[in-house]
Amino acid sequence: MVVLCAWITLGSGPVLAQNLCNDMTVVKGGFALNRARACVNGPISVSNTVAGAQAINYIFGYDGINLTGSIPTILSPIVSRSFSAPGSYTILQYGTSMASPLAKCETVTIMSNTSVDFSVQACANRQATVSFQLTPATDQYDEFEVTWGDGVIQTYPMSAIRAGSIGHQYPTTNSYQISIRGVYKDIPDCRAQEGVRRVVPLDGNATEPFISQLGILNETSGQMRIQGPANTTFEVLHKQPDGTFKTLTDTQRDGSNYIFALPTTTPQCFKVQAVSSCVAATSSQEYCTIVLDAKANPGQNNLSWTPYTGTSPTIFWRLLRNSAPVGIPGNTNKATRTYTDQNGIRCNTPYCYQITAEAGRTTIISNPICVTGISNNQPNSLSNITVSVQSNGQVEIRTTDPNPTGGGTYTLIVGRADSPGGPFREIGQATNQASFNDPTARTADQSYCYQLTLRNECGELSPPSSPACTVHLTSKTPSALDWSADSPFGNKPVVEYEVVFLDRDSGVEIKRQSVGGNTHFEPDRNDPDIATYRYEIVALNANRQTSRSNPYELQIEAGIFAPTAFAPNGANSRFQVKGDFTDDFRLTIFNRWGAVIYSTTSFNDEDGWDGTAGGQPAPGGTYAWRAEVRDKAGKQTVKASSVLLIR
Repeated sequence: MVVLCAWITLGSGPVLAQNLCNDMTVVKGGFALNRARACVNGPISVSNTVAGAQAINYIFGYDGINLTGSIPTILSPIVSRSFSAPGSYTILQYGTSMASPLAKCETVTIMSNTSVDFSVQACANRQATVSFQLTPATDQYDEFEVTWGDGVIQTYPMSAIRAGSIGHQYPTTNSYQISIRGVYKDIPDCRAQEGVRRVVPLDGNATEPFISQLGILNETSGQMRIQGPANTTFEVLHKQPDGTFKTLTDTQRDGSNYIFALPTTTPQCFKVQAVSSCVAATSSQEYCTIVLDAKANPGQNNLSWTPYTGTSPTIFWRLLRNSAPVGIPGNTNKATRTYTDQNGIRCNTPYCYQITAEAGRTTIISNPICVTGISNNQPNSLSNITVSVQSNGQVEIRTTDPNPTGGGTYTLIVGRADSPGGPFREIGQATNQASFNDPTARTADQSYCYQLTLRNECGELSPPSSPACTVHLTSKTPSALDWSADSPFGNKPVVEYEVVFLDRDSGVEIKRQSVGGNTHFEPDRNDPDIATYRYEIVALNANRQTSRSNPYELQIEAGIFAPTAFAPNGANSRFQVKGDFTDDFRLTIFNRWGAVIYSTTSFNDEDGWDGTAGGQPAPGGTYAWRAEVRDKAGKQTVKASSVLLIR
C-alpha cells in the first residue's frame, strides 16, 4: 500500500505529520482488533488501549490521505464496520494524549466468499467424481465442505483439492444434488457461497463413447452428434495424414452436436474420447465421412462413393434422388459403393443425390451432389402429320405426336417444298406447339409439300418426317374438277375424297359428295344451281383425319347447239338454239344486209324462227344468227353463226 504524508493542525498551530502510520512526531496510540482476518461483509471491531487518550476517532480503510486544518470529518468515533470486497485494509486510530497528537495503524485482511467452480462426472458402480476449477480467490479457502446430497457431508482440506479430484459412492442411481462451499478455519462466521451441481450415478460400467451421426454440410464443414456416458465430457480427435489423431475441439457433452470446419471433398476420419477422472481415456472406434461423386453420361448418371470403414457388422445404404428414396442393389452389402441411375434420365434436368449409411448405432450422411442429365438418343421421326388449307388461304401443318421422347422443351422445324419432289427449305419453327401456319403459301396456284423435324430439349434432331402435301384443286377441262393426288397425311394414304359444294357468295356448305379415291369429278350440268357453286375437296385417311383443299370456282360455259339448215315445211319447221343454259337467253336473226328480222328470249320447244320476215316468208338462202346467254353466276356466253333457209 502507498501511504502519503500529510500536514495536520491541532489547535491553532501547524504540526508536520508524515504518513500517520509511521509518524514519529506523534504519540503512539493503541487499539485492539477483534480479528485480523474476516470474510467479506464480516464485522471488524476496534477498542482503544491507551489510558487517558481523548477524542479518539478511526478511519476504516485509511489510504494515506493528507489531513490538513482541523480534524477532518472522515474521522469517526464508530468502532465497528464491515468491508464489501476482499483485500487488505488499513485502520487508522487518531486522537490526543496530554494535548499531543496520537495515532496508530493496524491492517486487516478481508477474504473472498465466492462459490467454487467444479464439475461432476458419473462413474461406474454408482461412483461420482468431482473436479475443481480453482481461481486465485477460491484457492484461498482452507478447506471445502461437500454435501453429497445423500445425507453425507464431508470436509476436504485444500491439499486434497489441489492434489486432484474427490469421489463418493452413492447407494442408488437416483439423481443427487451436490453442493460445495469454501471454509476458512479462523473465520467461523464466514458463509461462503455454494456451488451446486446434479449427478445421476451409473449402475454398471461406463459405456464407450460413439458418434451417432456424421454428415457433410458443404465443401468446408460437417456435423457430428456425440453420445456417451451421462455427465461425462468428451474430446473430438481428428485423424492426421500420418495416421495419428489430434484433439480438434473443446470438450463436448453427451448428446452435443459439433460442427467441424474441414475440407469435406475428401474423407475426414474422427474418434471421440472420454475425458474423465473416473473413466479411463476411452476412445471410440474410427468414423469417416462418406464422399459422394456423380457424373452424368448419356441416358444415365453414374454414382460412386468412398467405402464404409466402420466396424459395424451390418449396414443399410439409403439413396435419395431429388429428395425421394431410390432402391439400389446391394443396399445391405458393406462393399457397395457404386450405383448407375438409368431411371428416366432427361437431358437438361437437374438430379441431386445423397447417400446414407445406416450402420449399427451410427448414421453417416454423404455430401449432397447434383448433376444435369444428358442424352444422345435421337428422337424418332414424326409419323402423324397433317397439312390442310385454311379458310384464309394459309396452310396449317399439324402433328399429333410432337414429343415422343417425353416431357420437356421441344421445337418443330418446318420445311417446305414447292413440288412433291423437293427440295425442302426451312420456313419456320414452333416451340412447344404441335402446329405451324404457313402464311406465305399461294394455295390457289399450286400444291406445297411439308416435312417436320423434331428438335428435343437436348438439341438432338429427329429424321425428317415423310412429306405431307396440300390438296390442290383446279380444273383441267372446262366442265370438270381435278386435284393433286399426293397424300396430305405424310406416310398415311388417302382412303376417300369428298367434293364439298359451297355457296359462292356466303361460303356456306350446301352439300358434299364422296368420290372414293378418284381425283377427277364432273358436276352434273343438269343441276339448275350448277353456276352458283364453289368447290373444295376434303381428303380422309383411315383414322378419319381430314385435310381440306383450296376453294375453286368451276367456270362452265353454256353449251349452245344449232342446226346449219332448216326447211319451214319440212321436219325442222323452226330454227331453234339448244343448250344447258338456264337464264337470260336471247336469239337474234339477221338478213344479208345485217338487219334484224327476228329476236326472241324464249328457248321453249314451241318457240323459234319460222322462216318469215315481217310476216311474209323469207326467201331461201343463208341468214346470220347470234345467241347470248347469261347464267345465274352472271357469266355471259355469246355464239354467232349462220343457217341455211331451204325453200
